[in-house]
Amino acid sequence: MADFKFADRNNNIGVLHFIAALFVMYGHQCALSGLPVPVLFGTGIQTIGVKIIFILSGYLITQSLWNIKGSKLHVTRTYLGKRLSRIYPELIGCLFVSAFIIGPLFTNLTQYEYWNNIRYTHYITANIRMYPIYSLPEVFTENPYPNAVNGSLWTLPVELSLYALILVIFLSNSRANVKKAVYGVITFIISVSAIIRIALFPTASLVFYGTDWIQALNIMPYFLIGGISKLFSVKRFLNVQYGAVLLLTFAWNSFDAQWMNEIVCLFVLSYFVLSLSLANEQYLHFRWIKSEYAYGMYLYGFVIQQCVISKLRINTLHNKWTVFLISTVITYIIATLSNKFFYIPIKKRRNGKKLIQNE
Repeated sequence: MADFKFADRNNNIGVLHFIAALFVMYGHQCALSGLPVPVLFGTGIQTIGVKIIFILSGYLITQSLWNIKGSKLHVTRTYLGKRLSRIYPELIGCLFVSAFIIGPLFTNLTQYEYWNNIRYTHYITANIRMYPIYSLPEVFTENPYPNAVNGSLWTLPVELSLYALILVIFLSNSRANVKKAVYGVITFIISVSAIIRIALFPTASLVFYGTDWIQALNIMPYFLIGGISKLFSVKRFLNVQYGAVLLLTFAWNSFDAQWMNEIVCLFVLSYFVLSLSLANEQYLHFRWIKSEYAYGMYLYGFVIQQCVISKLRINTLHNKWTVFLISTVITYIIATLSNKFFYIPIKKRRNGKKLIQNE
């Protein structure tokens, strides 16, 4: 996840990032309540939200890496320091809140049974090691979507693998043109592989270290497309109005073949997101939205929604918006606290108490 303050930038990246996090929450809200999930480009809206986040992250993180000057050792230390200090403080906070507060409150076990079950410690340690574990001992067992505590964690190993991939590309050659070419070739290969997977092997699975890397192909190309757009300066080819027309034309029209939907999504969604996020005019500007909280929204949204659903026992279409509103408000409050108490102190320490924007 990249970090920035949108109010200080002459673009729409910050608010778009926040809206994408809301897309993820809304799609999860439907799925967790046992209701139909809205579909765009033949894909659930929560997946569209993740793809938008990956496009933006790919652009910003590639920009950050390419701006680092110095030896390979310095580049590696600086880049990894920024990336790990952005991902881990709030992640670890979320894991501890889930295991030590939410778990005991929502488990069907007695407190003695819960605290003597090694699974709650395994939940923390495994997810810190980027081995996704989604359940805590007998937590949310009676929800419409039972047992899952935080399904959003699955994307983090994928994102970290992409961080590593672009670092390897950057360090592979000293010539800028060669690095850009390698980045482009890898982006093309992974994008084509994703289409082939959907067309020919839709149920294929390859689980390694707790992550299904075949299914991860659904989102990996979007990160790399974001990076490519930075390296090849595509901004001059982007147009918000054209992007909006394409989006309105194709987003709600699904082809029978899912691989065709994915091709359209790769081009249209990427074009629209990049056009809007990099536009000189700030179309999206809401002072009450703090985009730096989007990562916290993403981390806590799923688990808070499970909590609200568990307490209210609401899963009807009529009450869907009530649950979503309650969950969003609570999640936003927790995200602000997470950013303030888990991330900002680490960032201040890393930067000598001088905050640096646009990592």
